[in-house]
This record gives sequence, C-alpha cells and structure tokens, in this order.
Amino acid sequence: MTALTRHVRNLEEAAAPVGTIEAAERDLADAQRASRRYDTAATSARDDHEAARRDMEAAAQRAISLIDSAIDATNESWLDHVGNFFAGVGSRLADLGKWVGEFLQDLWDELQRRWSSASSPASCSPASSPTCSSRRRSRPNTTARRRRRAPRTGSRRISHTC
Repeated sequence: MTALTRHVRNLEEAAAPVGTIEAAERDLADAQRASRRYDTAATSARDDHEAARRDMEAAAQRAISLIDSAIDATNESWLDHVGNFFAGVGSRLADLGKWVGEFLQDLWDELQRRWSSASSPASCSPASSPTCSSRRRSRPNTTARRRRRAPRTGSRRISHTC
C-alpha cells in the first residue's frame, strides 16, 4: 500500500494527466479496502483460533481430570482389596494363634491334673490298703487311630479311687 501511495504522490508531483492520477487513486482505494478486509479476516481467524485453543485446553483438562479420577479409583480399589486380604489373613492367623494357645493351655492343665492325681495317692496301693481300688485297665488296640493322631504315652491307664 505504501508503494501505491508513493506512486499517486509521484504522479501528482509530475503533473501526470488527471485520468492516470484518478486510476492510481482508485487502485489505492481498492487496495485499502482489500487490506481492511484481509485485516478483518485475519483478526477473525485469530479469534477463532484462540477460541478453538481455549476449547481444546478445556477439553484436555477435563480428559486429564477424568483419567486421573479413573486411575485413582482403580488404585484405591486395588489397594483396598490388597489391604482387606492381608487384614483377613492377619485375622485368621490371630484366630488360629488364639485357638492353638487355648488348646495348649487346656492340654497343659489336663497334664498337670493327671500328673498331680497320679502322684498324690502315693500312700494308696492295693497292698497297703484294702479299700484302695487302684488298678490297671487295659486299653483296646487303637493302632488305626494312632496313625491319624499323635501316639499316647503308654498303653495302660491307672485310676485311683481311694
């Protein structure tokens, strides 16, 4: 446009015919109108581009948010399942430990009771007291049961009833 403006000025200074100057001014006016149209179109395109960029950024942020939510939900769920599994295992082991402790305590109490009852009637024997009913009883053959359970000590049981 500056070239056309300079051309019109040069024609006017050179005293060019009026028809040539008018044609040059028309060309300058046409160029100015085209320039304004192009500027308007460029501004509109920049605005559209900026709006599209903002929309794309908003959509990307929304997608990132949804993906993060999905990943967080998955991770929490997986971690919850793992935590629940180990809590269940711990609970079962605690129950088993409690049962084993109670079983061993009952076994110990029974062994102490039998030991004390077997050793307390030391003065009681069939030879020393006619009222003592100490006797040995045979136990039936439990070979098949012994394979399944731990073997017991001795095959006879002593009962004292003085």
